[in-house]
Amino acid sequence: MARLATCFPALEQLTLDDDKGVVVAALGCLPDGALPSVRQVEGGYYEGLADEELQQLVRLCPKVERVVKCAVTATAAVLPLLAPWGGSLQKVSCTTNFGRTQWEPRQIAAASAALTSLTRLQDLEMDCGEGRGAIVLAAALPALTSLTRLNLEDWSFASLALVLHSCAASCSALRALQLGRMWSEARGHKACLDWKDHDWAGFRGLELPGITSLTLWTK
Repeated sequence: MARLATCFPALEQLTLDDDKGVVVAALGCLPDGALPSVRQVEGGYYEGLADEELQQLVRLCPKVERVVKCAVTATAAVLPLLAPWGGSLQKVSCTTNFGRTQWEPRQIAAASAALTSLTRLQDLEMDCGEGRGAIVLAAALPALTSLTRLNLEDWSFASLALVLHSCAASCSALRALQLGRMWSEARGHKACLDWKDHDWAGFRGLELPGITSLTLWTK
């Protein structure tokens, strides 16, 4: 594997789809900083980048700017794993981050601190985990002053209001907002955008004058 790495001195994008752990084991044989030119790492279509893969990539690729399709296990959080890239990351996509596990307060605090450290972040795609991830995001948004695009999935009306109020107060550069799958508190399951079932009280006084692009979708 070490010899293979030297064959691609200008490698900028690395995609891993490794459900057997073979590639992770091979990457473990490489020295620290072995892939210095890589700027984007991406997970496979179904599973995304697992924790073990991210740990190796952080070690091997010191200047990654874009992380596309993170995954997360039931016992670990992905955001703290990204903290070493805090000085370079501009895009993060982790749409399965919060929906698979119940988070303890200390894990929420660690995730918020890690997200806060990504000060160059411009594009964030995130799963609100039926609202749990919104606590992490709302706490971190005041530090994400470079954020221009925010894509949320699995959000509730209460969690969306929390995030958008934080955006209005802190994210003056935000221009594009995309809202994906909604969690319906009224029915207790994912639903289409049925606005009449929900309480709009949390949105009173909310203004986002900088938003020029809004996308609403469901699947």
